Amino acid sequence: MCAIVGFVCPKPNKQAVDTLKQLFIESKIRGMHAYGYAAIQDGRVIEQKSNTLKPLLISIQAPTIMIGHCRYSTSGDYKDHQNNQPLRHGDEWLVFNGVIDMRTKAEMEKAHGIILKSENDGEIMLQTKNRAALLKSGITFSGLLLKSHRLAFFRNEDRPAYKATRYGATFIGSTADILRRCLLNPVPLDPFEVHEWTA
Repeated sequence: MCAIVGFVCPKPNKQAVDTLKQLFIESKIRGMHAYGYAAIQDGRVIEQKSNTLKPLLISIQAPTIMIGHCRYSTSGDYKDHQNNQPLRHGDEWLVFNGVIDMRTKAEMEKAHGIILKSENDGEIMLQTKNRAALLKSGITFSGLLLKSHRLAFFRNEDRPAYKATRYGATFIGSTADILRRCLLNPVPLDPFEVHEWTA
């Protein structure tokens, strides 16, 4: 169990950014081992990871797009930030909730024919050539992908996620209750559909 956090706001304002921070606070119940985000701010990608939430919240200024994560560790030691999300491969960053493969790093590399930077099984999704097929292969997955100035969301039936709009922003969270606690009105995101936003 982990939490994903998504945010898109072409013109960030105080209410939207404060709600984003509250979304992290409300999401931490789903994972308290590590926290992280990748965000577009001032036209460039900023990445932050921490084992406590407070410094992460302080670092959030005025992103136009953000993907975030509250981690409950399943693969890879959370004390090593290489294993914490967001994960990066090339020009893509990923945060996700679910389980792709519970084998060791060496076993995952052999089974999937890839080289992993970390022990986190999310790298398999980042490096696969057919993400749609992997989603249907018996894994559990709900994830956000950041590339350029685009945020993409995709999931299968085993991991839900919800979106809400307010203050000129779109927010994405792992559960309807988390969004409601942020005074947002959640709408479920459909499985096996790619939802995309730009800012």
